[in-house]
Amino acid sequence: MKQILQSKCCSTKVISIVLAALLVVFVGVLVLSFYGISKIIEANVHQSVELKENTDQWDRFVDLPIPISLKVYLFNVTNSDEVLNGEKPKLTEIGPYVYTEKIHRDVSSINNGDDSVTFEKTTTITFDPEHSGDFKETDEITIIHPALLVVTQVTTPFEQLAIAGCINKLFLPPYDTLFIKVNIKTILFEGIPFAQTTPDMGYGCNIVRKLVVDKTIKMRNVQRIYNSIYTDVVDGLIFSLLGFKVAAPDGIYTVNRGIHDVSQLGNVMMWNHSTHLPFWGRQQSTNNDSCQLVHGGD
Repeated sequence: MKQILQSKCCSTKVISIVLAALLVVFVGVLVLSFYGISKIIEANVHQSVELKENTDQWDRFVDLPIPISLKVYLFNVTNSDEVLNGEKPKLTEIGPYVYTEKIHRDVSSINNGDDSVTFEKTTTITFDPEHSGDFKETDEITIIHPALLVVTQVTTPFEQLAIAGCINKLFLPPYDTLFIKVNIKTILFEGIPFAQTTPDMGYGCNIVRKLVVDKTIKMRNVQRIYNSIYTDVVDGLIFSLLGFKVAAPDGIYTVNRGIHDVSQLGNVMMWNHSTHLPFWGRQQSTNNDSCQLVHGGD
């Protein structure tokens, strides 16, 4: 009888231990399911997007593996002569002209202290004839002179009077009229020349030309052609819609790598080694500090 009681007691203890162990395992599985696994997945995701050298994400950051498709639509003025006589313009949309855009980042430095990477970004854009269909870069369209519009936008009415007296010196054929005929490649990338140095410019018009050169210095669509000998002298200007994207890097970027804090990944910390833009706002503005602040993502 005593043996039977001892046996039952031992069996009860064993069952209790087994049940307790199973309960611990069950609780552990629940905790792992609802907390541990999600944390493991989250950690793996964070590691996969952090900008660390010698990783797939780093390689994708330096050279974007997927080309970007850029579609361009333009409006062709079909009654330019009538518009000059006071009629309303008639516009026809043409396109898309499809381009393939590739981005490369040339990394110059990595700062582990503030978790940043500094680089310049270069862009290559090539025409995609297959996806453009019947549209070709050699197609010609008639548009209002964009460089002439630029000049009128950045000058005062008084300055425009001086420019009007030199208009035939600043804008040379075939781009010397209000409406111009230009092919797609030229208006998008190669550019329309204006304000060029010429032997017959004259003293007065050369002053006006320098005014135009100075007034357009902050415009990305206007590229400057420098003298081959006197490299600080501007010989002329070129206007294009997209030429600035491929002409040169658009600045030095410093962005967060997302290693210390993945939520900050890609946030732009500085542009050209500054936290503020140099060309926003006016002296009398009250919100220059916030408007000039470099903020955004890459």
